[in-house]
Amino acid sequence: MKKTQRKIRPIVLALFRRDDHILVTEMILDGRYCYRPIGGGIEHGEYGVDAVYREVWEELEAEITPPRYLATVENIFMWQGQVAHEIVLIFETAFVDDGYYVDECVIGYEQEGDETFLNRWLPLSYFKGENAPPLYPDGLIALL
Repeated sequence: MKKTQRKIRPIVLALFRRDDHILVTEMILDGRYCYRPIGGGIEHGEYGVDAVYREVWEELEAEITPPRYLATVENIFMWQGQVAHEIVLIFETAFVDDGYYVDECVIGYEQEGDETFLNRWLPLSYFKGENAPPLYPDGLIALL
């Protein structure tokens, strides 16, 4: 049995809207597609709003409008066989460059792992219903 992680990780998520669509990162967890808005960890000594600017720049090299705080969500979930715990600050923002709203997908980059990943504009209705893929963190769809 693996040891349970005991740290609570503070993170930010940047919520981008295009009509009834939101921009989400596509991931595969336990063999199933799942989605989450762009974001990541808040560094020690960094304000959440500053982390939004940094995370969006690191992942998309995009400039954004001043983020507007929406809510805080507590997220407890299983990750790689361990219990993970996050405090999630959710901010709504917009791209300065309208070009990010044109295509259905936006390629993102994780600088630390030198990975690329797919961000998709998906309608909110995509995440509703019995067989809908998960949108993380839990409770986000109810906020929207």
